[in-house]
Amino acid sequence: MVTIGTPVVAPNIEGPKELLENGLNGFVFDSGDTLTPAKIIAGILNNEIVTVEKTKNAVQKIEHDCDITIQSEKLARLIKKTLT
Repeated sequence: MVTIGTPVVAPNIEGPKELLENGLNGFVFDSGDTLTPAKIIAGILNNEIVTVEKTKNAVQKIEHDCDITIQSEKLARLIKKTLT
């Protein structure tokens, strides 16, 4: 889980792809690909991939994108734009 500092390795499908930017705040791979995620996980476990910065980036993105105040403001702007 991103918010507790665990690196996220996920398929590039709806959901994860909205939150993850490959190499920046997590790792994504094509659905059905088994070799790439295995390599990524091995790299994480062998400390070949620096994960501290990626985890920090991921936490910042989640805190920003999932913040209720920010999301409420976005929704209010969208409603106002739709009504005018």
